[in-house]
Amino acid sequence: MIFNDSKFNKSWKIKRLDNLGEFGRGKSKHRPRDDIKLFKDGNFPLIQTGDVTNSNLYILNHKSCYNDYGLKQSKLWKKGTLCITIAANIAETGILSYPMCFPDSVVGFTAHKEQTSEIFMHYIFTYIRKSLKETIVGSSIQDNINIEFLQSLEFRIPLKSDQDKINKLLYSIDSKIENLNMINEELQNIAKTIYNYWFIQFKIPKTKNKIQNLKWNEKLKRKIPENWKVQNLKKNDISEIINSGIKNFNNKKNYLTTSDIKDTRINHFPKKINFYNRESRANMQPIINSIWFAKMKESKKILLVDDYSNEYLESFILSTGFAGLKCKNSALTYIWNFINDENFELNKDNKCLGATQEAINNDGISYLNILIPPDYILDMFSFKTKPIYKKIYKNQLLIHEYVKLRDSLLSLFMTGQIRLN
Repeated sequence: MIFNDSKFNKSWKIKRLDNLGEFGRGKSKHRPRDDIKLFKDGNFPLIQTGDVTNSNLYILNHKSCYNDYGLKQSKLWKKGTLCITIAANIAETGILSYPMCFPDSVVGFTAHKEQTSEIFMHYIFTYIRKSLKETIVGSSIQDNINIEFLQSLEFRIPLKSDQDKINKLLYSIDSKIENLNMINEELQNIAKTIYNYWFIQFKIPKTKNKIQNLKWNEKLKRKIPENWKVQNLKKNDISEIINSGIKNFNNKKNYLTTSDIKDTRINHFPKKINFYNRESRANMQPIINSIWFAKMKESKKILLVDDYSNEYLESFILSTGFAGLKCKNSALTYIWNFINDENFELNKDNKCLGATQEAINNDGISYLNILIPPDYILDMFSFKTKPIYKKIYKNQLLIHEYVKLRDSLLSLFMTGQIRLN
């Protein structure tokens, strides 16, 4: 199968992808993979499939590092290597922005420079990813593909000079996407800093700089103001869990899963409800003043739905991988930051159950607790932080417009319908 065959590019040569460069599988021989011996005092960056999936073009950061012992059972790949996932979210790609290691669920590609580039190969996979996934649905390689499969793929390839022109234009759009993502990350960090200052250090403006009367709370395992409440997350003074179920289900709704979320933002366009993401797995609908977090263990994915973001999110149906909280309007951004805190994630993971895929259920949520500040403090925090999240969503909508533009141009370029002079 030639993924970009069209009447407009018949003059382009058909090439197997392994004619364009060298493929090599990542390495992670040691078991268990999370053995502390691999990481203690480590300084060799390690990424996973999720880091590739969550990148736009370049992989800009990492979460863990191998030490010398860990490096011996792995491999350090050069800056500029194209990473391709071959498990879970298959054929996702990202380019290393500095030397990194990755496991055998990721394939590295280094281009033959006279033939192509890692960036152009990234755009090839961006173009064929959907068709590739549709091709293997229901096959024996549905959940995993191998390096031989990647190498054997065939594609009509334009001249190298034409590839470079395509790269330049598409990269200019991707750079705008990267910049907006970085701005949003900084905005999120600003909100988090305010949250930590107010609700971890308890240095709140107009409260004599710092609340002095702190008392140890056994449920939260830390000191809190003695007159503040601690209540059950499932139902409390400022939020309650949202029960699943949709009335008047519309099968034309967009279907959003936790895999479409990178940390706190939508990273992929939602899918239409179809046979493969059937109605029974999509039974929750966003409502204004709600927060949705991933039930799965070690999955930090969160959505905030306020009166602004609801304009975009109201057309979505959420998968059963989310748990939802209906929130008091003034408490929305506070609860968002509380759930985005590492301590909450740790407590959530400790309550996850399951033989194959661990996740928290409503009973588990009932064991989680939340600190309830006085109403006037919630009002102050909301006033301070809501404009930040409004700006984040404005940027996110702009990102989606850039993505649609890039993908539209990509399709035209790869089929030869338009050429650049």
